[in-house]
Amino acid sequence: MQSFPILKEEQVALMRADIFKGRVLDELFLVARDDKQIVYTIINSFDEAIKIANQVIKEHTDVECVIYDRNQKVLSFLR
Repeated sequence: MQSFPILKEEQVALMRADIFKGRVLDELFLVARDDKQIVYTIINSFDEAIKIANQVIKEHTDVECVIYDRNQKVLSFLR
């Protein structure tokens, strides 16, 4: 799986997972199986990440999202 990205001050990382099995998903909503798949989406602000995550879970009801800060601290968990 992709390593955690290096983020700038205000940036956050959005990760998606299967809500039923907890498996990490890539940006194409496929189960992440190797390092070539992108599982973290870098977003410029927390507010923008919340909007994107809400859109993702609205369109994909079987997906949950986690938003991390640059220190890998969970800022938000959305279902």
